[in-house]
Amino acid sequence: MANGRHESTITASFWRVEALARSIGFGLGIVAGWIANLSLVILLNTITFVIQRQIPVDYIHGELGRLALLPVDIFPRGAFISLMLAIPMVFAASAPVALLRGDAQPLVWLIVSSLVLLLVTCWAFFTASRKFEGLGG
Repeated sequence: MANGRHESTITASFWRVEALARSIGFGLGIVAGWIANLSLVILLNTITFVIQRQIPVDYIHGELGRLALLPVDIFPRGAFISLMLAIPMVFAASAPVALLRGDAQPLVWLIVSSLVLLLVTCWAFFTASRKFEGLGG
């Protein structure tokens, strides 16, 4: 009887730790998605700034946001990795949910690709701002 109680205590504490880890991972996924969204908007505005042409940033962001509602499972693995590396905000909504279902790989890809996009955005912004000489003629 004592062994049964001890085993159930270990099992209960294991489930609590697993639930805490998934909650922390879910929060990291939300933060990574936020970074991906913000980086994409800044990058698109930087491109608009550099080429000095009007780009519909809100339209592009909105259409990619609609694509973000699709689950990770419908994409083949190669297409998923390619899209995640190119535009991580596409999976900003579904990667944390995949973690709650037990698949951590989309979340890891989201975090890594969001940080890479953030670095590219910072590099592009600071490179463009160094070349800026002012407005007007």
